[in-house]
Amino acid sequence: MRKRFASGLAMCFAALLTLCPAYGQVLSGSLTGTVVDQSDASVPGATVTATDVDDGKVFKESADAKGEFTFTNLPNGFYKVVVEHPGFAKFTIERVQVFVSQPARVTAKLEIAATGTEVVVQA
Repeated sequence: MRKRFASGLAMCFAALLTLCPAYGQVLSGSLTGTVVDQSDASVPGATVTATDVDDGKVFKESADAKGEFTFTNLPNGFYKVVVEHPGFAKFTIERVQVFVSQPARVTAKLEIAATGTEVVVQA
C-alpha cells in the first residue's frame, strides 16, 4: 500500500511540474548610457526618455551623479531616446535597437542651449 501511495504521489508531482509555466525565458534587454556636456563632463539629473517606436510605450529615467542611466527589462525593438536638462539643447537619437539579453549603449553629448535648439542624431 505504501509503495502504491509513494508511486502515485511521485506521478502527481511530475504532472504538476509539467503544468507550471516556464519562467526564466528572457524576452527583454537593457539600454544604458552616459550624459555629458561639450567638455565631456557628466550631466547629473538629466531626464532620459525611451519611447518604443512600434507601440509608443514610454520609459523614463534620470541620469545619476556620474551622468549614467540604465533602463532594464525593455522589450526588444527600436527606441527613440530623448535626453533633456535645463540649460542644454534637447538631444534625440531616433532609433536605438535593444536586443534580448544584450545591453544597448548610447552617449548623449548635450550642447549649451540657444533658444529653440535641438540636436537630433539619426543612426
